[in-house]
Amino acid sequence: MVVGNLKIAENSFTLMKRKVIQIANSTQLISLPRKWCIEHGIKKGDELEVEEQGNKIRVSTSKEEALETAKIHFSGVDSFLRRPFITFYKLGYDELEISFDDPKIIPKIQEEIGELMGFEIVNQTERTCTVRNVASAMDTEFDSILRRIMLMLIEMARDTSEALSKRKFSALEEIAKRERLNNKLTIFCERILNKKGYKDHRRLSFIYYIVCNLEHLADDVADIGIYCHRHEPKLNPTTLKLVKELSTLIEQVYDLFYKSSIEGIYAFKKRHSQLERQGTELLRSVPKESIPVMHSLLMAAEKLRHMSAYCINKSTTA
Repeated sequence: MVVGNLKIAENSFTLMKRKVIQIANSTQLISLPRKWCIEHGIKKGDELEVEEQGNKIRVSTSKEEALETAKIHFSGVDSFLRRPFITFYKLGYDELEISFDDPKIIPKIQEEIGELMGFEIVNQTERTCTVRNVASAMDTEFDSILRRIMLMLIEMARDTSEALSKRKFSALEEIAKRERLNNKLTIFCERILNKKGYKDHRRLSFIYYIVCNLEHLADDVADIGIYCHRHEPKLNPTTLKLVKELSTLIEQVYDLFYKSSIEGIYAFKKRHSQLERQGTELLRSVPKESIPVMHSLLMAAEKLRHMSAYCINKSTTA
């Protein structure tokens, strides 16, 4: 793949079909690709791991998996892009082989790798470097990290509200910086979902959507903090109240995700409708300096509304 002066090479995958063989009245078999068996040393009597994933079955060896490698080439400093790093990381690649014409790119690579949990530069020459996942054991930590993201976001919104109510504008900059950790953790979760799937395959797309929105929600909260830190606007009491309400909405979505209930859904819907109505009315009357705050607030509330629809699960209680 070539984008401008940037060349990207990635592994290719082969899609093949196998006919089902019927044995007696109960057993159905398919054959394994001969090339794959040779590459992984599969022989008669070996045990393979078989995992059901909806209408798919994943077959793997119990041996250490080969690294999936992507190759990236930068022709110059001006051609540097951060997007390939994030994209390949999210897709589940374990190794990046990076080549470049200008060694001045190295600090930029180091900066980007710092945002990717588990990735480190393991080899470096004057014109190349290899980045590899050195923390594969973390791949099993999805659930605990997702919960941590949600709790951090609730705290970030609460602290922003408190700082605004006390006009502690100097504190807002540090609170907003938490958005970078949110990015790091949400990107990691997206990687795990692409690489390993989700324990309930039917909710995989739901969970991915929620993780993406958690990243964008942190952006909205950070935008409120950064704007107020720079401009120190005089927010009226209703605006301050709505900023506080935002943290409560986030907490309600958190509760719905881990313990969905009909009562909780109705309570969230009622609170969201009130915030949306009051916020929209305020946009017509607040001073110009308060409009960016209301805009970010309403954007965040809309994301939470969509997320709430994906928190309903089979254990939802009436």
